[in-house]
Amino acid sequence: MTASGRKEPSATAPLVAWRHVLAVRGDGLALGGLTGLVLGLAAVPAAIAGMAVGAYGTVSAGLRGGVAGGAGLLAVLVLLLLAPGPWLLGGLCAALCLAAGIELAQSGTRVSVMVLLALLVVALTHGTDADLRMLFPVAAGLVAGHLVIAGLGLTAMLRTRPAPFRQGLRLGLFLALGVGAALLLVALIEAPHSYWIAILFVSRALSPGPDAAAPLRRYGTGAAIGVVIAIGIEALGLPDALRLCLALGALGLALRYMLAPQPIGPAMSTVAVLLGTAPTLSEAVFRAESIGMVIGLVLLVGFVLDRLWRVVVGAGSNDRIA
Repeated sequence: MTASGRKEPSATAPLVAWRHVLAVRGDGLALGGLTGLVLGLAAVPAAIAGMAVGAYGTVSAGLRGGVAGGAGLLAVLVLLLLAPGPWLLGGLCAALCLAAGIELAQSGTRVSVMVLLALLVVALTHGTDADLRMLFPVAAGLVAGHLVIAGLGLTAMLRTRPAPFRQGLRLGLFLALGVGAALLLVALIEAPHSYWIAILFVSRALSPGPDAAAPLRRYGTGAAIGVVIAIGIEALGLPDALRLCLALGALGLALRYMLAPQPIGPAMSTVAVLLGTAPTLSEAVFRAESIGMVIGLVLLVGFVLDRLWRVVVGAGSNDRIA
């Protein structure tokens, strides 16, 4: 991290300070616990999704960009909750994919991608049980995310320069094709946690070059390591309290190494999500299979885009999303 507090785009990116890790994790725990007590456990994913948008938007695009991202999330959720249905969800996802491409070309940020991710979390994890009351935990999460980043002095720390128009177009197409395919898989598989496929795919687009070889190898290697660790822990049949403590520890390490080029970041985030959201061995195994599907989906969409890109645009490998 430079003296100005912004991330250095180098292979030796520094670790996130422990005080920042503990503050963000503590804020998330407090928000999740309070939401669970007041509104029930079902509302916790919506609150965390809101916090993710508030925190990510503020750390990457500043207070104004963070507020704009939060307003966009509330707007699309109001539309979806007033008229729920797969066609409207698909239309909103398509609009956010377009917005993500435009945003990358105009400012270099990816707040729209995080808004898309939060929309999918709320829509797919709550399903038909969601109603307008779900806006309260989302709004609380947005405020919490803004406050923790502003309080730590990390506002606009990850701001980047605008990308070429072609890269913005490619990101929009990558998201649109991948999200469409992921939602189709979710509908066809009809497994209890099949929505992980769509959520994991969109999370890949938060990183530069989601379909490039090096970031995908880092994610795939880390995810594979994390799966082995998490399934090994699940097989021990540990008490829920101990398993959640291990998940929180892994989450802290994931935040600590999130800017590092090594696979430890995705490995620990995989462990945290598996232990925290897959309380049985069978669910953990399906989550592992979902990661494999996402890697395959990323490779497939990237391959299709490469072929189309060369035919229609005539661009080379230098036009990968960066």
